[in-house]
Amino acid sequence: MTKKSNNLAAALKKNSEEEQRQKSVAPLTNRPVKAGPSSRKDLVNIAGWFPKPVKHMLEELRLKRQRELDQNVTKQNLMAEAYNDLFIKHGLPPVAATRED
Repeated sequence: MTKKSNNLAAALKKNSEEEQRQKSVAPLTNRPVKAGPSSRKDLVNIAGWFPKPVKHMLEELRLKRQRELDQNVTKQNLMAEAYNDLFIKHGLPPVAATRED
């Protein structure tokens, strides 16, 4: 019986050590933030929730502009143009980077 007793004691000690190790690990909130692609340095994501027809209309406009300009137009290009128009309307400088910038 001594052998089983030793195995049980060893198992309990191992379990206790594992619990202590887990408690000493830093919580996820203390982890360093991973750096994204260098092309996104100093940029932030801006999003909103809209009805599906808004998304469809934006895609139609994107394709129309792409055909007119005969070059790739992204939703980001359209959003930058829209934000700049909004800023100007309210007397602010246009700061959203566009394709021409």
